[in-house]
Amino acid sequence: ASVEPRTIREAYGSIEQLAVYLQIPRVHLGPLRGFFLSHIPQRVRSGDRLKQYISALVYIYGVRNKLGFTLAEVAEAVQCSVYTLGRVYRNLLNQIGTEEDVLAKVSPMAHAEKVCARLGVGSTSSAHQQLRRRVVLLLDIIERSGVALGRRGDIIAGAAVCVVMKAHGYALPRSKLERAL
Repeated sequence: ASVEPRTIREAYGSIEQLAVYLQIPRVHLGPLRGFFLSHIPQRVRSGDRLKQYISALVYIYGVRNKLGFTLAEVAEAVQCSVYTLGRVYRNLLNQIGTEEDVLAKVSPMAHAEKVCARLGVGSTSSAHQQLRRRVVLLLDIIERSGVALGRRGDIIAGAAVCVVMKAHGYALPRSKLERAL
């Protein structure tokens, strides 16, 4: 099934609007259009669903090309909730994702043990075990709320460890946290 020219024109217009809002250099417009054409939706024809699909594609393109905008900024640009756009993003990654994309969306929970160990919270003492349990609990809340969506898992894990350690009265110099990540 072919896609109507009207849908392609609408998609190109949405891509240009997003590019202006997100301050994406014009040199990326051609590749963005090509990225859209190579992953053109067959079921999405026009309207809000097309804009959400294009927004998720633009976000994936931006992550791959290190353009420096967040999923929240893209959602704001298209006046859509981060949760809705996050769902479209996850579905799209499942369809077209590469190994690089899969690594980028690794859960913060996967990084928690490594960050704890690097910060010296890796021992088997009961105090450290309690801290690690609290980190896991906080990360579970963060993941379920969608806050970590589209963000680096190691950074989110580091932030969770930092919050838990400070809440329990441990001093954590910024330089030590930066080295742990």
